[in-house]
Amino acid sequence: MTDRRHFLLLLLAIGTCMVTHAQQLLSLDSCRALALRHNKQMLIARQQQQATHYEQRAAFTNFLPKISASGTYMHTERELSLLNEEQKELLGVLSEWLRTDTRNLWIGNIQLTQPLYMGGKIAAYYRITRYKAHIADKQTEAKRQETLSAIDEAYWLVVSLAAKKELAQNYLQLTRTLENDIQKMVDAGIATRADKLSIIVKSDKAALTLTEVTDGLNLSRMALCQLCGLPLESDIRLIDEEISRNENGKKDDDSFIPSILAQDVNMALTQNPELQSLRYLHKIRQQQVKITRADYLPTVVLTGGYMTSNPSLMNGFERKFNGTWFVGAIASVPLWNWGEGIYKVREARAQANISHYELTEAEELVELQVHQAYYRTNEAQKRLEMTKQNVMKATENLRYAQVGFQEGVIPVNNVMEAQTAWLSAHTEQVDAFIEVKLAYANLQKVIGK
Repeated sequence: MTDRRHFLLLLLAIGTCMVTHAQQLLSLDSCRALALRHNKQMLIARQQQQATHYEQRAAFTNFLPKISASGTYMHTERELSLLNEEQKELLGVLSEWLRTDTRNLWIGNIQLTQPLYMGGKIAAYYRITRYKAHIADKQTEAKRQETLSAIDEAYWLVVSLAAKKELAQNYLQLTRTLENDIQKMVDAGIATRADKLSIIVKSDKAALTLTEVTDGLNLSRMALCQLCGLPLESDIRLIDEEISRNENGKKDDDSFIPSILAQDVNMALTQNPELQSLRYLHKIRQQQVKITRADYLPTVVLTGGYMTSNPSLMNGFERKFNGTWFVGAIASVPLWNWGEGIYKVREARAQANISHYELTEAEELVELQVHQAYYRTNEAQKRLEMTKQNVMKATENLRYAQVGFQEGVIPVNNVMEAQTAWLSAHTEQVDAFIEVKLAYANLQKVIGK
């Protein structure tokens, strides 16, 4: 008998371990880490970031000389002739010595090209690619912040619904208990069937609410799994779901009243990735003015290489490859374009001015967002403190109503009202707690922390 009991305990322990192993216990930080590693939008942002860095490296090669090789074969019906028909008749047999035999022509060429002056276009383009790489970095940071914000919202939504599910379960238990008490009173003849029907309606509504909250909780877990890059059907549980077990809904880190400081605004203006992207965009527009101007400036290119042909042109069209080195410079000077260059440059400057005004407006909006986030956080904290007081009052009121009902001095309607008030107070407290968390996270995001 003892061995059988030990065997059953062993099976129970193994089953418990398997269930524990299958379920993932996640914190907010672990959800964030999973999302940053596996979220599809983050992966896309990193690939875009790499693409711009490769573009920058490609732009740098424009400063360096380019080497190219080409080869040509050409068959012609007639060969090149150094003599006309009259000269051939005059020279007779001697004219055969002057044949070129160029009907089959082979040409090879290796050429080096080095830009010497392109009106500043190459340097401006390289700076543009560098700024674009910085923008990609900032956009990746912005996407990271967006992902973290989405994770925070999804995480605390799960926590909120888990707490509301437990409240719904407790409320359903209260209604079922009251329903049993009413049934006993009906059987004893001290309560009416109308009282019983009213509490049954409340109980059924409570059961429906529990079902709705449970379904919402399951869907919110799936949404969180999708953001974290986990399979949608993953069995996860969040550490902060335990807040619903705390009578006051209070955590050690939920009491704070942030105060806005001048350095917070300055940090937001300097660290905000969207503002930084707009600053680099303004620099790009300024460089585009230089590129546009360079299209209408003189250019100088150094060129050199080696060219060979068969028949050779170096030794009387002999039938073998022979060639020569060459070096030179190519200059191009625009002379007249009816003012096109002036208009194009002015257009580019106007675009640069637009980006400057957009940046200035964005800075003003970010400063406004900082103040809005600060006020929202303060209001959320004050609301949470108020809901804690309401929960204490609703809990005490329910206790008095239950005691009075048991003693027969309070009607059932008052008990149901007290139960509803208890549920409403706890629900508002959960909402306020989640609002504080989200408001503080938004404040940190806006500031740039």
